[in-house]
Amino acid sequence: MATKKELRGQYILNVLHNIELAGDAYSTAEELYQLCKQKHPSLSEDAFRADKTFLQKEGRIAQEGRRIYLAKTLAYENAAAQFLADILSNNELQSALQDMPASTELTTLTGEQQSAIRMVFGHRLSLILGGAGTGKTTLVRGLIAQAPHRLSSCILCAPTGKAARNLTERTGVQARTVHGALGLRPEENFLGPVYWDLTGLVVIDEASMMTLEMLAGILHKVSPFAHVVLIGDPNQLLSVGAGNVLTDLLALGVPCTQLTICHRQSAQAAALGHNVRHFQECRSLADLRFDNSFYFVPQTDEKRICQAVCCGGAKLYRMGGSTQVLSPFRSSGKLSVSSLNDALRDMLNPAVPANQNPDWPDACFREGDRVMVLENDWQQMVCNGDVGHFYFLSQPGSFGISCPGQRRACWIGENPSDRLSLAYAITVHKAQGSEYDMVILPLVKSFGVMLTRNLLYTAISRARKHVVLVGDPDALEEALRQEPKPRKSQLVAKARMCCVKNDLQKKRCRYA
Repeated sequence: MATKKELRGQYILNVLHNIELAGDAYSTAEELYQLCKQKHPSLSEDAFRADKTFLQKEGRIAQEGRRIYLAKTLAYENAAAQFLADILSNNELQSALQDMPASTELTTLTGEQQSAIRMVFGHRLSLILGGAGTGKTTLVRGLIAQAPHRLSSCILCAPTGKAARNLTERTGVQARTVHGALGLRPEENFLGPVYWDLTGLVVIDEASMMTLEMLAGILHKVSPFAHVVLIGDPNQLLSVGAGNVLTDLLALGVPCTQLTICHRQSAQAAALGHNVRHFQECRSLADLRFDNSFYFVPQTDEKRICQAVCCGGAKLYRMGGSTQVLSPFRSSGKLSVSSLNDALRDMLNPAVPANQNPDWPDACFREGDRVMVLENDWQQMVCNGDVGHFYFLSQPGSFGISCPGQRRACWIGENPSDRLSLAYAITVHKAQGSEYDMVILPLVKSFGVMLTRNLLYTAISRARKHVVLVGDPDALEEALRQEPKPRKSQLVAKARMCCVKNDLQKKRCRYA
């Protein structure tokens, strides 16, 4: 049980943690106090200052000028800045592709993909950016094909378990989570240790989800002779955590190749393909194209929007195939994931004796429910974000799920709601990194701050063939207009300052 001393100022730590989950690395004292006061209306400024000072002395938070950080986050930011400055001062390496016969995989790539591979093997740190379907995974396979020519190994990783699983399935090479590669996830130890000193190539996929912590960890581990490439889509949703890594690295001038040729959407999905490829130019409803692949159902009444989304979603789920209903919010409002899940389940899997367990009357799931795994469980070979169907086991208090690819996972003596959630509808964040033939998304003005360009882009770019948007035209206009809020980070400024200090140090050494 926590002591009174350990609990002191916990409300400040909780608020700073929530600030980080929203993407900011720090807050100011004034902003922090107001946020704390919203949670605790009776909180006085004197009590807040006293608790803040206590936490600083305990080393749990840190202040830098007017900026207040969780202490570990400031350490990550400072470390990442210094690592970046050291790399950027000597980023070019003799290309590993010089005097090397091109492999079959390399010669079958497009010109821009080949250029990207040459850029990666000519630098210690580089970026490959591209929209959905522009061949990023094919390019990763090309990078892997060149790796055997190196005298060292290759590591593939991604920020989340689901993204790592997708990368493994698409490349045929075992990928890890970033935390697993760094040795911070003991449950991934079965994959074997990473020998960083012998690693010549580090590929990080879905890099838009990278946090400051992940960036600092990777840059700390890699050898000076390794090639590190971050691959991602800058238009997608950013990390659930502090940092805006891709944008910051671009601002620092890290070498970058932009992939522009779309390979995913078929010719029959002309409007969808256009809207994804040219999303940067789509700033209003009039800029979007519509056909059978990209359909908008205008409706302002939330009850009717919910009815349309659920009826359409239920019909498509019954037909089988790859469909997913999405929503920005998990549990707020009639069109949240929680509300849509309840409505869709009652349509698709209503409560009947056949899908109930009489020995477990208070079970929160029904036999056959579409469910999502909530956390990585490497022993069961399932990841956070995996979707399957729920079933009861004969042993009381036991349950399992069946996933695509004949994968099954079972748990004994656990609460299903600790492991699973309904997945008839999921959040756009949870869908990131996945692909579906059909995506259905409600849009209403009550979504407020979630109506942003990167949320809308992430949702529509999950679809290979069809997108159906149902909702208020004004909400769609707002989502097309509203850029995501800039994230608070000093990484770029600090890295530039470290570069200046490095240059001054070199000059002193030269003339010493």
